[in-house]
Amino acid sequence: MKRVIKILGILVLTTIVFLLGLVMGGGASADTSPTVDQQDFGRTLYYIKRKFVRPGVSDDTLFYGSVSGMVEALDDPYSEFYSPDQAKLLESDLEGKFSGIGAQVGPKDGRTVIIAPMPDSPAMKAGLRSGDIIVGIDKEIVVGKSLNEIVKRLRGDKGKPVTVKIVREGEKAPLDITVVRDDIVTVQLKWKTTTVEKKKLMVLTSSEFGPDAAPLFEKAVAEMKAQHVNGIVLDLRGNPGGMLRVAQSMICNWVPKGPMVFTDFRDRAPTSMDCDGDAPLANIPTVVLINKGSASASEITAGALQDYGKARVIGEQSFGKGCGQDVIPYPDGSILKLTTFLWRTPKGRTIDKVGIAPDEVVKAPPPSDDKNAPDPQMERAVQFLTTGH
Repeated sequence: MKRVIKILGILVLTTIVFLLGLVMGGGASADTSPTVDQQDFGRTLYYIKRKFVRPGVSDDTLFYGSVSGMVEALDDPYSEFYSPDQAKLLESDLEGKFSGIGAQVGPKDGRTVIIAPMPDSPAMKAGLRSGDIIVGIDKEIVVGKSLNEIVKRLRGDKGKPVTVKIVREGEKAPLDITVVRDDIVTVQLKWKTTTVEKKKLMVLTSSEFGPDAAPLFEKAVAEMKAQHVNGIVLDLRGNPGGMLRVAQSMICNWVPKGPMVFTDFRDRAPTSMDCDGDAPLANIPTVVLINKGSASASEITAGALQDYGKARVIGEQSFGKGCGQDVIPYPDGSILKLTTFLWRTPKGRTIDKVGIAPDEVVKAPPPSDDKNAPDPQMERAVQFLTTGH
């Protein structure tokens, strides 16, 4: 009975949405094409259930497929529907504990790309890089597959290899890179102090804006105060983002008062998330490092500190994800992730599909397995903090 209710619920939902669009003068008014007869959904369901040549397709499969199809029709790479099994993958991502290759993947220009391999992950050790376009997994072409499906195929038991076919800028032909999966536990923030030219600097490396990042940042700030640091490097390279409130908690340590980000909605006036506090780091010289693997909340952080003149941003143009999603759970464990707003920096700059441009462009060297290999971006950050220019 519950499964039947699910299917009928889709029909009711689409009818309600259609009627609301007429009453409220929504998107339907701008579309001059003939309106789809809402009963066509019921007819399609009837024919599939009664006449499809291979019986046994479950109501759950039809329900999840229907919702997924509606979301896919939005043509928005960040809006997705997760079945209960897929939702568990999303939950493990947020917790930062799973088995797989250890790379953040996401949509860009209609393709699925490596946003950033996680530090010391199997993906990084195997040679995957930010910007690599995923076209195949284990000899099967995955172009056109959903992000959910690709992530699911990259996951797997520890010790099991997976071969990822990628297209890389500068390479004439696709590359096959074999990665041995492992248990992935992300350290969301780590820091260290160093003394250069008699100046004490703290380097904070933020891998993602997850739930552990905010309390770890508080500890780092307390240590900065105790050690009286003279400069800060906030390394957001390869940080794919995460929770906006975590970004806010960080930004407001530099910005005492004012908006840290503006949020634009379709159905109401723009709002802002503001800072209003002591901002203990406001007067400490700061450099933020970004690259093309810096996305979402990390772009908001870099953009806010740049707009307020609280940090010099060094590195390369960031990824360009300036939109946010509401996560809507359902009783059966499925989840709808829907893009509902766009972000702008405090000065009103658009982030989506644009990214944050650094104050100073410093290119990264080719990836290397040598942990002692030169890092010109970090070297330039330290130079700026020690010399003031």
